Amino acid sequence: MTEPAPTVSENELRERFNQATDYHAIPGGRKKLDYIFALVRRLQAGRPQVRVLDVGCGNGPLTFPVAALGCAVMGVDVNAASIERNRRDGRYPNARFAVVPGASFDLGESFDLIICSEVLEHLDAPQPLVDSIARHLAPGGTLMVTVPNGYGPREVLGRIEIFLRRTLGIGRIIDPVRRMFGMLDHETKCAVHTSNPDQDHVQKFTIGEMRGIFAKSGLSITETVNSIFIFGVVFGKSAAVDRFDSRLADFLPRAFASGWYFLCTRDGR
Repeated sequence: MTEPAPTVSENELRERFNQATDYHAIPGGRKKLDYIFALVRRLQAGRPQVRVLDVGCGNGPLTFPVAALGCAVMGVDVNAASIERNRRDGRYPNARFAVVPGASFDLGESFDLIICSEVLEHLDAPQPLVDSIARHLAPGGTLMVTVPNGYGPREVLGRIEIFLRRTLGIGRIIDPVRRMFGMLDHETKCAVHTSNPDQDHVQKFTIGEMRGIFAKSGLSITETVNSIFIFGVVFGKSAAVDRFDSRLADFLPRAFASGWYFLCTRDGR
């Protein structure tokens, strides 16, 4: 499938993009989708075809909307159930999927854009995966990585909730409160992302740690963006609150954001 025809308006492309995913249901999902849409469209302006790799693609909430824009997309994941689900979907002939054995993999090709969203915090050792990603980045290519702020409001709130559930056993009290505010339950939220039941965060990243990880892989950060603050997480029913929260995060110091988007390029490329 080739790039979208020039006669297709930006509004039509954006509608195709947004209709291809349920990621809007995730707090801050609208902001991330808007960011990826703008990034892909910027890359499409300078290339006849944009090759995209979605690392840790899960159930394809970011893979499919990028495919809807006409990019040649490959989604990879260690979870076979997620990959099989994506293959069964078969909505886009320009979207391929593959199971990779772990952090170290070689696909035998390079990509203009690599997306690795909310993956590294699940890994005991994130460096090998970033090394693999860097090897697959084409000359002049762009890497987008998103991670939670390990000491930000969302992670702290999440750790408090986990402590209350596991130590005090009061999930039956917490769940009705979550539903009252429209917050997604754990199962629903995970289903949007992945079919992998193991979703614990084992890393608590800081900006400095991320900078060091990228540097070891020969990558340089070209842009850092705050993701969200916290209101959109707590008041999940309100799209207006989610938009306000995402906008508010743009004006906060990095340490107060719940997560970050990083754009990187390979050193010397």
